[in-house]
Amino acid sequence: MLPKDYPPWKQVYDTFARWRQRGVWDVLLAVMVHSAGIQDRVEVKALLIRLFMRFAGL
Repeated sequence: MLPKDYPPWKQVYDTFARWRQRGVWDVLLAVMVHSAGIQDRVEVKALLIRLFMRFAGL
């Protein structure tokens, strides 16, 4: 269930899938890693966990 101010779930999923297919998520992650000065995979995983927790409200 998405918040009421979001578009219908199908539209959200279709956008996500289209971005995944076009490589948008890969570019976004690369930019975030570069801008944060991250050097290795452990730091990338830690960043992703922190981002997930922040956006999940944990």
